Amino acid sequence: MSPSSRRQGFVGAIVLFIVVALASVRAVASVYTDYLWFSEDVGYTSVWRTVWSTKVSLGAGFSLILGLALWINLWIAQRSERFPVAYSPEQAGLAQISDLLEQHRRLIQIAVSAVVGLLGGSAFAGRWQDWLLFRNGTNVGIKDPQFHKDLSLYLFRLPFFSALTSWLFAASFFVLLITVGFYVLNGAVRFDVRVPRTTQQVKIHVSLLLALLALLRGVHYWIGRYELSLSRAGFVDGAGYTDVKARVPALMLLSFVSATVALLLVVGIRRPGWAIPVVAVVIWLAVSLVAGTVYPSILQALVKSNQLERERPYIKRNIDATTTAMGLDNVTSIPLTLESQTVGRTVQLSTAEQTTLQNLRIWEPSADIARQAFTKLQQSIDVYGFRDVDIDRYRIDGKVVPVAVAVREIDEGSKNISSWIQRRLVNTHGKGVVVTSVNSADSKGAPEFLSDGLVTNKAFPITKPQVYFGEGTNGYVVVGTKTPEVDGKDATTSYNGNGGVKLSNPLRRFVFALRFADPNMLISSQIQTKSRLLYIRNIRQRAEKVAPFFDYDNDPYPVVFRGRILWVLDAYTTTSHFPYGQTAITESLNSDSGLAHHFNYVRNPAKVVVDAYDGTMRFFLYEPKGSASSKLPKRGVSSDPIMRAIAASYPSLFKTEKELDRLYPGLRDHFRYPEDLFRVQAQMISRYQVKDPEVFFQGSARWDVARAPDDRLQLDGVAGTPPGTPPGTPT
Repeated sequence: MSPSSRRQGFVGAIVLFIVVALASVRAVASVYTDYLWFSEDVGYTSVWRTVWSTKVSLGAGFSLILGLALWINLWIAQRSERFPVAYSPEQAGLAQISDLLEQHRRLIQIAVSAVVGLLGGSAFAGRWQDWLLFRNGTNVGIKDPQFHKDLSLYLFRLPFFSALTSWLFAASFFVLLITVGFYVLNGAVRFDVRVPRTTQQVKIHVSLLLALLALLRGVHYWIGRYELSLSRAGFVDGAGYTDVKARVPALMLLSFVSATVALLLVVGIRRPGWAIPVVAVVIWLAVSLVAGTVYPSILQALVKSNQLERERPYIKRNIDATTTAMGLDNVTSIPLTLESQTVGRTVQLSTAEQTTLQNLRIWEPSADIARQAFTKLQQSIDVYGFRDVDIDRYRIDGKVVPVAVAVREIDEGSKNISSWIQRRLVNTHGKGVVVTSVNSADSKGAPEFLSDGLVTNKAFPITKPQVYFGEGTNGYVVVGTKTPEVDGKDATTSYNGNGGVKLSNPLRRFVFALRFADPNMLISSQIQTKSRLLYIRNIRQRAEKVAPFFDYDNDPYPVVFRGRILWVLDAYTTTSHFPYGQTAITESLNSDSGLAHHFNYVRNPAKVVVDAYDGTMRFFLYEPKGSASSKLPKRGVSSDPIMRAIAASYPSLFKTEKELDRLYPGLRDHFRYPEDLFRVQAQMISRYQVKDPEVFFQGSARWDVARAPDDRLQLDGVAGTPPGTPPGTPT
């Protein structure tokens, strides 16, 4: 190697070391700042510890398993008999690798085992949520209609078992590949003849690894039988006629064949040549093709000639499961009859009817229209803006009044916020809540504003109008600095809450500068030891950081409560592992909804309350009376089995409804039915109000959900609705 090449290699090594070191330091800084956020800002250190201890335990455990397994196999491979090898000039590179392997075999063996083990263990660490549900899940008390197993098998155990067998198969496959590669490099396998030659040790070793793969595949087939109850290949979701009559027997046969192949591979060790192993693998592949693909396809083609009769019991299973999984089995249908009225007749309205008419909204509540009106009439300061408008009810002068509420948040995209000091130290928060009556107007025909959020009034007294945490508040800010914060028009303030993380020493400023890649955190003279860093200020991101096992509603809403502004966010539990449950129709949801993904079971067992001033966040178990499924009765903390497993995994995270009433008395009066859940359930009940499988199959009694003119919801191709079917007439 020439001196210039050595210098280039040395420089390259230094650059690589610096890059890796910086990346590692920043990763450590991210972990440390997360810990500070959990411990000082939100106060959920136990949650952080649970998540990290689970990830580290799974990652370390499976890294050790894979690394040790690979090391043992390479140790065996290194001590094998070898053929004398004479490398040709064209194989000089291969000869160098072989020599290097021979000279540093122990170091290479350890290094390869460690790297592959760490990669494999890190991959399985991502299954930490499946492990926690597996460990804490309990029996549901309902059995699936096909295999008669408790639903806990599908909700808690099957996802983890499936992930485990897949990981073991992939790990064993990589061990086999690397081991064979070592055998090739050390000369135990030769390719200088038409058929590769191997030593007896190679044959024994490779045959045993192949047998292990066959056994693992057999376990995968056996588990796959239960996963057919989640199939999405038929007329409706769940195991259909072809699945039950063809695929279930095929998977049982393939499990038996896999075990037989493993036995043949072991028996073939004592026989000369590779004939038995090759025949075993060919039989395995042939049975997989015929039993797993060809036969089910033929049967499915035959079923189509009499599909309704064949699929009737499975459609009934789907209807029953879907109404339970989507929380529709407690819905009561009430037929409405129209009575003719004589023209000119005076109609006497009841008190309830008069109240209903008086509360009818005359202002459009949609965000696009209402937000524009609020912005035009109430923005007042151009660094603020309105992200959303929500409907609520408040008692004013002894009467319950329907109102529209909008929070004036900081507009981080404002042209008047340009410098770092303006963005991070000065314009740190929004200001106030704007409230207007939705069923009245002023003398000019404009909305009648009950509060502008800037001046305290009797109806909506707010002692902490500053909004440091909101729907559209994303960037970090530093408060308690030498620079006063802008607080509305011609006013300043200084944050005096307990939110955020203290920047009490240079180390903290350094790690946060690394996290945000912002050197100003280090060099700014305005930051003091009493300053606080507020970050992750978006309330949904805030909740997702603490409780990523929930899906969250697209539309958090504000509540004026005892002089403070509180945000309420609905949390959902979902899964796609409810047997025979139909995949939810989510086309009507906004793209950023937490429910905009595939699932066939949903519940809303928790509410998240976030203080807009100091970011205090509390998770409450909440289950209104009558909302529980008739088939999933309340047991312990919730009727939702997934929620019970989550609560057992994080016992210090959740508070009860009694604690809700103690901490926030009267707040539940402002709770509303979750918007995204309502959209999903409305779409599902439009099909699943039909209980007769034949009527469901025909699709003639499907209801239409009323929707706005700009709603482009596509309904083609959903369960029970053949593509191109025109909307049915409501019944």
